[in-house]
Amino acid sequence: MSGFSTGLLLRNNQVLRNAGHGVALQNGSGKTVIEGNAISDNGSAGVYSSGSDSSTVRNNAVLRNRYGVWLDKSSGMNVVSGNEIANSRTTGIRVTDGSGSGV
Repeated sequence: MSGFSTGLLLRNNQVLRNAGHGVALQNGSGKTVIEGNAISDNGSAGVYSSGSDSSTVRNNAVLRNRYGVWLDKSSGMNVVSGNEIANSRTTGIRVTDGSGSGV
């Protein structure tokens, strides 16, 4: 999701085996809710946010990705809660480059 798409809902999906990120919020894709999804076996982050604010990632199964959830580059005011994040190859939750988010 990219390019100032706001207020989106991604619920009850299977996001599996992508070469890169499973779900990516980029360049202003804020106020998005990602919940109740199975997000696994992706080549990079299960959920990645860069430059996107005020989103919620909750009650997902985020399994066997390189990173479970990665909040990067000015992704502020995001909330990550109630997720099962397991068996990540690098880190379960990664917060980098000035992301002021709650985990």
